Amino acid sequence: MLIIVGKQRTGKSYFINQCILEKQEFTVGNSIHACTKGLVLLTRVFKAKNPQHENLSFLVLDTEGLGNPNSQTSSDSKVFLIALLLSSIFLFNSMHCIDEYSFQDLQVMLNLAKDIETKNQTLNQFPQFIWLVRDFALQLENQFHQKIDSKDYLEKSLEESKGVGDAIEQKNKLRRQFKHFFQDRECYVLIRPVEEESQLQHLGVVKNEQLRPEFNQQIAAIRNKIFRKSIYLTQSSPRRSTASA
Repeated sequence: MLIIVGKQRTGKSYFINQCILEKQEFTVGNSIHACTKGLVLLTRVFKAKNPQHENLSFLVLDTEGLGNPNSQTSSDSKVFLIALLLSSIFLFNSMHCIDEYSFQDLQVMLNLAKDIETKNQTLNQFPQFIWLVRDFALQLENQFHQKIDSKDYLEKSLEESKGVGDAIEQKNKLRRQFKHFFQDRECYVLIRPVEEESQLQHLGVVKNEQLRPEFNQQIAAIRNKIFRKSIYLTQSSPRRSTASA
């Protein structure tokens, strides 16, 4: 099972529509109000269209965005817990770049992971972690201006900071926990799907041919990687399913 989690109004439902379902199933809104409340499970089972993945089927679950001011304070923890317990691939959706605010959002999940490990719950392996960075407009390069890929970008972000102090220790602790629990991890970046603001506010009705070609190429590449990973996880770990959320 692949489950996508992230802050509200960051395009999680749109990504599932485009990348996994390849059709508009989940509602995509254009206002400040969240479209998805709680957990939304589609009653139909979807099968991958690509002949290379013809044996891959999907049970699709959409989740409420994190940080909703109108939700109960415990809702974020519940979403993270469901994702940890059910997913074989955990997809974390964030905007623009990997920054410290993103790691702080993940702190709730890391605390839950620590509790699960300490109490020896039924989760005997943690899911593959995929960090999806949306509306990415930066150059992927290192400090020497050499080109790197998105996986290198993630690993660079996980490096610990030098120095002393409570703030630095907390920052480094989050990274150590992250690397401990999610040893199988990837990162993909997606550019903004359209240039025009008017189209961005109505993505649910924008046709694929109106989207930026590079965005469509990135979506196709991520889809193939996720599908291949789902097949691999199914073959190597019978306990987990390939249902996608």
